[in-house]
Amino acid sequence: MTLVDVKKLGNEVTTYPEKVIKILTGGTADKSVAVVSAVTGLTDLFLSYVNGNVSKESLLDTFLTLYSPYDEYGIEIKVHYDRLKETLKKIDVYGIAFFISMGEKISADIINELMRSIDIRSCAVYPEDIKFYGTGLNTHMRINKNIFEFIKNNIQNFLNKYDLIIVPGFYAINEVDGKNILLGRGGSDFTASIIAEAIKPSSITFYKEVGGVYSIDPDIGGGKILKKISMSNLDNFSKCTGRMFYPFTFSVLNSDHPDIVIRNSTGRSGTSVVDGADPFNSAILSLGFADPPDIVIGTEDILFEIPERSADRNTIYITGDFIERFRGYMESLSNFLLEQGIKNDLSDIKNGFRIKTDSSSREIIRLVRRFNSSYKSPIIR
Repeated sequence: MTLVDVKKLGNEVTTYPEKVIKILTGGTADKSVAVVSAVTGLTDLFLSYVNGNVSKESLLDTFLTLYSPYDEYGIEIKVHYDRLKETLKKIDVYGIAFFISMGEKISADIINELMRSIDIRSCAVYPEDIKFYGTGLNTHMRINKNIFEFIKNNIQNFLNKYDLIIVPGFYAINEVDGKNILLGRGGSDFTASIIAEAIKPSSITFYKEVGGVYSIDPDIGGGKILKKISMSNLDNFSKCTGRMFYPFTFSVLNSDHPDIVIRNSTGRSGTSVVDGADPFNSAILSLGFADPPDIVIGTEDILFEIPERSADRNTIYITGDFIERFRGYMESLSNFLLEQGIKNDLSDIKNGFRIKTDSSSREIIRLVRRFNSSYKSPIIR
């Protein structure tokens, strides 16, 4: 039986061709699907250009600099420079989303050239090639469950011909008008999970800047990498912060999900995802709060309480880069608490939302666990 794995290469990998080669030539699977991000800084550069903060000349010069490590491996970056230059001339025709996702597309093509240069049978495959369709606008995109079968069949056709399939992440195709839809920051994680759910690989590995999921925000310090974490906790961790992962990365994976590992490119073991409850009971996930709250939304199995931080023992906070996506979550939770007879006040705070109640932490924890056990991601229709 042919073993296939999925590897998500973040920008901390795609920026360095030597890391790309190490990861994509390693492993025990017979064939691989690699989902790639743009190199570090490129998406921010494109956004700055769209917002009028960077000139066309500066953008093109910086593009050459960012991909210069691939020059040393004989990759002709000038070809992709010219391609980007032509796209800039027709940005009104192609659309902003098409332009901003150019980083991922170019990374896929350059990495394909790199792998072919060392005699790997590889092919760059775009979302339109595998029928990765959605509807809606960018980060409000909805995925139709029927696309899993389309993706499975189309990727299998490519895997019959090649040993390595390289897919640009971060965008999908609007099934209504055929235009690009951006998935939002970290959207390549979501691309990788969608593909994994479709093809059922032996494993999926997310290569990140950090070596795994930490017991506390590494920016705060004092934490350690968790060797294992439950799927339910990782799912809620990503939903609540959007910092390490695209919020709904793990919502699309069913109970028969493949082996999942989060690690960096240094060769360390990283964090493995397990089914059932977490193998730890007292770890703290501060989730990047500058001023950590008392209760952090964690999972239907356990909530993580941060002691001795504040006198507000009955307040729920949620924050993160994707916070606007979770206004609905907090509104639903607030209404649920009201239905249970818990008076509460939902308010906006800096980069987040807060629910303040008059009930004990123990009671709130019990009710939020209950709410989370039935709360469904709005990303799948």
